[in-house]
Amino acid sequence: MEGVNLIALLITGIIISKVIIAVLIYYLVIKNKALKEQQQKLLLANAKLKTQRDKIINQNKELKSSEEFKTKVLSIASHDLRAPISSMEMLLDFGDVASMSHEDMKKVFAELASQLSISRKMINEILLWTDSQLRQNIDNKEVFGLVDQIQSIAPLFKEEIQRKGIVLMIDIERSFVVYMSKDIFSFVVRNVLSNAVKFCKNNGTVQIGFSSDNNKVKLFVQNEGEELALDYLEKLNSKSSWNYKKNKNSKGGAGLGISLCKDLFKRIGGSIKFENKTGVGLKVNIIFPSEGPNFTLFHSSSKVVDSIFG
Repeated sequence: MEGVNLIALLITGIIISKVIIAVLIYYLVIKNKALKEQQQKLLLANAKLKTQRDKIINQNKELKSSEEFKTKVLSIASHDLRAPISSMEMLLDFGDVASMSHEDMKKVFAELASQLSISRKMINEILLWTDSQLRQNIDNKEVFGLVDQIQSIAPLFKEEIQRKGIVLMIDIERSFVVYMSKDIFSFVVRNVLSNAVKFCKNNGTVQIGFSSDNNKVKLFVQNEGEELALDYLEKLNSKSSWNYKKNKNSKGGAGLGISLCKDLFKRIGGSIKFENKTGVGLKVNIIFPSEGPNFTLFHSSSKVVDSIFG
């Protein structure tokens, strides 16, 4: 009888121990699962921290780059905007203006008018750029037609186009309508077109075209003239954008406009690229961002090829 009781106790002990082991295994499994969940949360938290760190590093780089750019803008502005004032002071300090010859007076006032024109253009450029910097977002977007807007800009260069015998061609489908900041679009096109007309050869052609394929939307301005030196072309296309060097061969202005264009267009997710067209001249590609909050392209049909002032 005692043997039976002992066996019963042993069996009971074995069963209890197995239950205890099963309970322990269950709790271990639960604990292991909880630890894995905690580990997964830590990995996600680390990934988020890494993303935030990378974001802060990039923001610091952009902030540093922006500060350097602003410093250059202020440096150029302080130098170039003083030029017409200095010329006027020199003219007023001249003892006997009446003794100047008619030709000398014409040269002085022609130079003064040129400096004032450059300074006014620069002030407009800086004001628009500064306004965009003060905004948290480029929020002044509207719908407008590409051809209509370009045709409203072209008359600004009518005098120089006619004087040089240039043919300005707009080869764009009239039905292209975009939704973006009209101010930024006009600012960029005005500056690019200004340079294209300035550096186009006499009796040459300036062509404005547009393409949209594979989610890549591009407006280009091409002029017949001299190609750029490869090192200068590379500098124009570099991330650092530009390096201001005024020289005697400059045809006017500080080259600030294109630099501000690149900075403004970068803010809406676009870019500007320069390329030589062998045997033709220079082509400037204004690449719009993919369709999103800052740019949308609408398109229906029909195409127009306009020759303006040509």
